[in-house]
Amino acid sequence: MSLLTTCAVGDRVARYVRIRIRDTYRPIWTNYGVGKPFNFDLTRYIMFQQAART
Repeated sequence: MSLLTTCAVGDRVARYVRIRIRDTYRPIWTNYGVGKPFNFDLTRYIMFQQAART
């Protein structure tokens, strides 16, 4: 079933893109046994289109 067929006329319909960034930061001092690396896992949703259903 299409999303547009489930919305009433005049409803706002939006499209999103999901971005996920994963990385490990290793500060220079971890080379000398001080501390440990930091793991990052970030997810964001960005709206790139919005329109009223006609």
